[in-house]
Amino acid sequence: MYDDARELALLLVSWALPAVLCFGVIVFDERGMDAERLATAWPPASRTLAVLMFGPLAVIFHFARTRGSFRSLRGVARRLGGFAMGLALAAAALVVSELVISGLAWALGVPL
Repeated sequence: MYDDARELALLLVSWALPAVLCFGVIVFDERGMDAERLATAWPPASRTLAVLMFGPLAVIFHFARTRGSFRSLRGVARRLGGFAMGLALAAAALVVSELVISGLAWALGVPL
């Protein structure tokens, strides 16, 4: 029974940690935005749902949505740059969560 509790704890952390990291990246980014850029971001309820449903993809689309438009060539370049930045931050969040989960599995003695 003790092994089941450790595995359950690891399962819960492996579900919650990537969502918390992605949510933190998006909220941290929104705190530094001006009103114009913030208007293109998700409303808080939609943002929470997007992070819970789509995880790292929500980070990618958040940065692509808030970094430009399709009105000019410069706006398209900014949107592509936002997409690349979101991709890098989503990958970083996944790497960090994988390292934490692996360390926790090692500490609990649960094989991966």
